[in-house]
Amino acid sequence: MKLPSFLTGIMITIAVFISLLVTVVIFSFYQDVNLVTPEYYSDELAYQTAIDNIRRTRTLESDLSISVQPAQGIVILVPKTLDHHNLSGRIQVYRPSDHRLDQWVDFNPVSGQQIIRVNEMVPGLWMVKIFWVMDGDHYYTESDVVLD
Repeated sequence: MKLPSFLTGIMITIAVFISLLVTVVIFSFYQDVNLVTPEYYSDELAYQTAIDNIRRTRTLESDLSISVQPAQGIVILVPKTLDHHNLSGRIQVYRPSDHRLDQWVDFNPVSGQQIIRVNEMVPGLWMVKIFWVMDGDHYYTESDVVLD
């Protein structure tokens, strides 16, 4: 029995569609899915504290300055209006595309600045997040930097 040509075409189309669908499902199954951070949900619940710290930071006369100096690395400057002897905290150097590359550094500026070496860091976009305390009040500063 010979099938009409339109039936053969429909069967071939369905077989190709099912093959493509199975290929996409298998490909998707093996993809690595990275959330922004491993503790994404708990970090989101605690974000109101970060918002309060950002608002407190905006009330200061001047904020910390974050820049990239090719010879030195990531340079964080404390303005003269802030007492750098009274500052402490933590710095997160955060890679949005791969949380496994994130780094944490203690924030203890010497002579009004702190330098983070970038020799071992992958080139590309990084976020520098500074969680700092001055006179018992908590502050938060962040900036995007691009490493070459």
